[in-house]
Amino acid sequence: MLDTARAHGLRAFGATRRPEAALFGATLFDSASPQLARHVRDASDGGVTAVFDSRAGLGLWRSRAMLRPRGRVVSYGLSSIAQRRGLDAALRLLATFATIGLLKLLPGRRHSIFAIDQVFPRSPDQVRAWVAEALDLLAAESIAPMVESQVPLERVLDAHHRMERGEVVGKVVVDCR
Repeated sequence: MLDTARAHGLRAFGATRRPEAALFGATLFDSASPQLARHVRDASDGGVTAVFDSRAGLGLWRSRAMLRPRGRVVSYGLSSIAQRRGLDAALRLLATFATIGLLKLLPGRRHSIFAIDQVFPRSPDQVRAWVAEALDLLAAESIAPMVESQVPLERVLDAHHRMERGEVVGKVVVDCR
């Protein structure tokens, strides 16, 4: 997402557990900082226009606090949350949808849910156009995947633990050969 923002000439901010990493010219902040929203607002002259939030849950309140008036939080990746099982997953999903409902009622800032799996059945041509644009950007080398490492299949558990600890910046490619 940061690479696509850069390719379109947008000023981008990111939250990561490794803010010292350089990512596509974006300004990075420590995602664990209790002052994250204030840091983003200060760096963006009062708040950003949009926050893309894949974590959902109660963290949406922090995302909303980063916005300027009339800004928008876009939640994505909720389909993966909905597919999880167990009490913890059910509570997280409930908290997410309760938060989204409350955010929609509050004035001044907006909230949207983006779910490509829901868009495709209604607008397949739109999704194809998005994919074509992404492929054009890749072909022009305007964007590129950031591969952090390549691991053999037998080391996938180690790679997953590294991702959970926030030690990975970029993608981990699993070699299944």
